[in-house]
Amino acid sequence: MRVVIVNTAYSPDLLGGAERSVGELAQGLAERGHSVSVICLGSWRAEDDEGAVKIKRLFRRRLDYVTRGSASAVWKALWHATELVRLGSFMRLRALFRELDPDIVHFNNLSGFGIAAWASARKIPSIQTCRDYSLICTSALGQRNGEDRSGREVANRILKGVYRLKTFAPSLVVGVSDYVSKRMEAAGVSGRLGRNVTVYNRPDSIPLSDHRQDGSVRFGFIGRVSKDKGIEVVLEAFKMANIEGAHFIVAGGGETNYIEHLQRRFQSEVEAGAITFAGPVLPQEYYPSVDIALVPSQWQEPFGRVAAEALMSGSGLIYSEAGGLPEVASLYGGDSSPVHDYTSPDAWAQAMSRAARQEWYSSTSRHPPVDTPVDRYSKLYDRVLAAERGSDAS
Repeated sequence: MRVVIVNTAYSPDLLGGAERSVGELAQGLAERGHSVSVICLGSWRAEDDEGAVKIKRLFRRRLDYVTRGSASAVWKALWHATELVRLGSFMRLRALFRELDPDIVHFNNLSGFGIAAWASARKIPSIQTCRDYSLICTSALGQRNGEDRSGREVANRILKGVYRLKTFAPSLVVGVSDYVSKRMEAAGVSGRLGRNVTVYNRPDSIPLSDHRQDGSVRFGFIGRVSKDKGIEVVLEAFKMANIEGAHFIVAGGGETNYIEHLQRRFQSEVEAGAITFAGPVLPQEYYPSVDIALVPSQWQEPFGRVAAEALMSGSGLIYSEAGGLPEVASLYGGDSSPVHDYTSPDAWAQAMSRAARQEWYSSTSRHPPVDTPVDRYSKLYDRVLAAERGSDAS
């Protein structure tokens, strides 16, 4: 089967968990014998290969602005308006679809492509996987000032209403959690073939590790170091909890100014060796170094890849009771504890103190979902192709 995957970014432009999941899917499909091409944006225009996957990058200046750059409100408004009229993207995508002649097109994050992506593939069977909320909200986080306004703000109704039109809709819409699937459906974003479905991510295998061997407790955060990921909340909670002998490892990158702000704010803990800013760290190197992973997202996290990775590694998990995170905790099993009032450092401090008194470690393997995303999507591709061909025949 000839599969074309469309996503805002692709390796080496790893903007977050979505790009890692898309990369794993592309490589997995190629290993199954499918012909896989990826169309993405990049700071350069090029055609290259990553193993058996063909990559076609379309030039887009300042890729950080395309995703989560710190632009002004005016600039952002103009950006979203242009997402409706990207004629250049439409023409280039249509030409690439003619060249690659896919059996199916698999859309993912579309910031930078806009509705031109759907419009250019109207006559091709297609799937849209929603990995954020950019189809229903001008913020990919799906909220503003901590509140869901995706269906109420005039800007969202005007700028995102086009994704509710069946004229451009893909064959099928998929969410990375039931929460996302249902929220998209409630907002009017669904495929031509009916109800939205869910395909959970399944990260590559994470080595199982023994934890709490020396009696102390090591908390950890991995991911983008930013306010929406909740790092400031849990650092403040760690300081408040004042757990004897505890250590906090912060792994990941972010805006330099923000990281320096955090290092100054918690300078005494950093100097005492209680808090370590480790910078970007590979997951397989990070998880053995922590006993309890924290996922303090301050938004409705669509899936929460790091939560799945933590449970697969045998770490304990404390997570925000938001979005798809409760589903991940239930799906992957293991020792986990939700924080309902997840914007409160005090609530996190209490959860961390409780966890520090428990023996959270594992010597047995975790059992992730039986079906990998490659298995699930292969079945969905067949389902969509059969339905679309049946429709054409009739």
